[in-house]
Amino acid sequence: MNHPTSILRNAAGLVLVAMSIYGMGCAVEAGDLHVDLDEENLGEAVQGAAGDPGTLNHLRYQVLHNHGVQHTTRSLGAAALVNTSGSLPAMPYMPLPNATGRMVGARVEYLEILIGCALPAGTSVRDPNHILGYITFLGVPSPMYKFYNGEIGLAPDWTTRGLNTREKELVTACVLQRTNRFGEQVEIMLEGNHPAITRTEADKLLFPGVESRAWGNMFDSTMPLSTTNPLVDATSAPFNAYICHETASCPTGIPGILRQCDAMNACGFVYVGDCKDHWKYCVDKWLNNLPAPTCAQFQHNILASLKEADTVCLPPLVDDPGL
Repeated sequence: MNHPTSILRNAAGLVLVAMSIYGMGCAVEAGDLHVDLDEENLGEAVQGAAGDPGTLNHLRYQVLHNHGVQHTTRSLGAAALVNTSGSLPAMPYMPLPNATGRMVGARVEYLEILIGCALPAGTSVRDPNHILGYITFLGVPSPMYKFYNGEIGLAPDWTTRGLNTREKELVTACVLQRTNRFGEQVEIMLEGNHPAITRTEADKLLFPGVESRAWGNMFDSTMPLSTTNPLVDATSAPFNAYICHETASCPTGIPGILRQCDAMNACGFVYVGDCKDHWKYCVDKWLNNLPAPTCAQFQHNILASLKEADTVCLPPLVDDPGL
């Protein structure tokens, strides 16, 4: 993980203020400029990409399935992500920056993943409702806002228009693969039908643990939400997420379940079994009795692979000779 790069990117607000001061022709004396940042939020701000071709997998599934988060996601996908000044909209249903309990840190956690999946590296957007601290110049405090950085670039035009269906499915698949069953931070490599995640053989050698494929479309989901209907169970699934496992990840054993969401319907995803079997059922009209979105959205699935050190395989099951 390249912390220096991340720190430089997230210091954009500070650099902008400094440039503004310089442009005013002001000579800054010692003591004139004071920066007061929330240390906890600054610590979150410097968490960024793990570096190409890897990215980080750490989104808690409880955050992903939060109805306020998904209400916000549907709204964001329908229009340009930011206004002309590069700021995100109000997002009234999104967990607040100072949320407590199960949703502590949820706002940053989710938006880092969502925006990181969608926008390319070198792009950043501002959250005007998340103030990290203040910078004081000549006794006048000015807010320092939280910035989110692009990383992968599956929907680079989102800053100027709403997402199309392909982009919605690709970004959804990316977010799903960056969800971790236990909220642990693991480096993964994403691969799929998009130039931003087309991998070379050299890339694949770095991440030999081919694990799972995920797909879906959370942006266009019409499943009811508790944010708009108080009779809806807030713990119900807000959208259908699908995942299958790759047998290549554990050719001689059983895939481990310490990281992935591709077993036992973990993480609120619909687990459809072995990927090759699922695809066989999708392309064979005589076998295909699966719901249409399960197959239609599969064309924009994203494959996740692990480094060898993070690949866990349980030993194969054997019959007890004593039985």
